[in-house]
Amino acid sequence: MVDIGEKISSFKQKLALWREKLSQGKIATFPLLSEVLEDSTKVTLDDLKLLLQEYLDKLQLELNRCIPENVELSKYSRVRNPFEVSVHEVGEDICGFQEELIDLQANQVLKENFSQKCLTQFWAQLKDKPILTRESEKEFLPFPTTYLCEAGFSALVVIK
Repeated sequence: MVDIGEKISSFKQKLALWREKLSQGKIATFPLLSEVLEDSTKVTLDDLKLLLQEYLDKLQLELNRCIPENVELSKYSRVRNPFEVSVHEVGEDICGFQEELIDLQANQVLKENFSQKCLTQFWAQLKDKPILTRESEKEFLPFPTTYLCEAGFSALVVIK
């Protein structure tokens, strides 16, 4: 959820930019479309422009429906970099969470290795902090599990 949320937000901004460029007739963003239009004498950009704009609009609407803009990414700062977040920012909802976070922040070896390791690898090595890792896993798991379900479904469709 952490990095994926930012990537999705970035992609939404790209969609808006692509729609704007397409409406201006600039297609350098779409190299394959440029190539097709250069090679074809029958198809022009005007023929495809409305269809492409409609497709980009539908894609934008679908992304907004599935992933709303009002997701506050700052609440995931404890997962992104647990060494820079204040224990007072994480709240007291989970018994023992703040204490484990303080212990983690005091561990200089983990702090030094944090920048060198992948975020998921870092959290996976913290087996001795069950409350902290269990709560952080909730932020990591939704997207990979959704992806695996969709990939499995797609594989079954291909088999059928």
